[in-house]
Amino acid sequence: MNESTFKRRLNKDEWSNGYGYLFEGKKLEREKDRAIIKLTFVRHGEKELTSGSETALTKRGIFEAAVLGTKRDEKDTFSINYSPTDRTKLTGEIANLSEKLHGEIKEEASLGVKNNFSKEYLEQLLDIKRKMLPEDISTITSDQKKEIDEQVTRQQLAEYLKHGTHRPDDETLSPAEMAEKIPTIIKKYESEINNRNKYESNSIHEVLNITHDIVIASFLNKYLPDYDQTNIRPGEGFEIIIKGQGVGDDNDKIGLTLVFRGKEYPLDIN
Repeated sequence: MNESTFKRRLNKDEWSNGYGYLFEGKKLEREKDRAIIKLTFVRHGEKELTSGSETALTKRGIFEAAVLGTKRDEKDTFSINYSPTDRTKLTGEIANLSEKLHGEIKEEASLGVKNNFSKEYLEQLLDIKRKMLPEDISTITSDQKKEIDEQVTRQQLAEYLKHGTHRPDDETLSPAEMAEKIPTIIKKYESEINNRNKYESNSIHEVLNITHDIVIASFLNKYLPDYDQTNIRPGEGFEIIIKGQGVGDDNDKIGLTLVFRGKEYPLDIN
């Protein structure tokens, strides 16, 4: 999806005709002299609106997960990592069912957040949501729930990201520390891409990483100059394109590109 398409959908509020955000991503073309790895990082599908932290996917969230799988590029290998929660695992499993190339799917602890927050700070974030919930959630429509969830997410992100390089408390990671979870994964594949026994020239490989809004927002807040701390919608995310060294290329520099909301940015995580 290019930038103009993104803006057109945003202005008309056409997130899959009310079902969710259609995360299509950048279409890649093979390059005969090098391998390409695409790391896709997305927030899990829409979850039920409850007062707790562990919640299941809604019907809309299941739809978002299915679309996530059908919109993947043609590729040589495909795999999925998910954070240690049921909703991220289910998002990955549904996406994998929609994928022509069924890939390996596994839990990845570094995509999670729960163990990186103290109980006290987690309760503080949950209190933001609880104050916005009606006494009886069953009395409001799914669209009203969606609107509340977006407002909650926006306020929770603002509360957390304001701490910058400082920890909210001793047991909670700072946003700057949280931002380094994704580079850890990027560097793993960056170090492997020139291994031609594993990644042949003229090949494309995708790794779909299912995580949480706070992980995605922390990364973008640190590494993307244009990021304005806007809400990360369920099913939305960004991509990292890793291009290996070309055959016969004396320059051993590996190219990293960040793709977010239809725009491309050079990325330096070192």
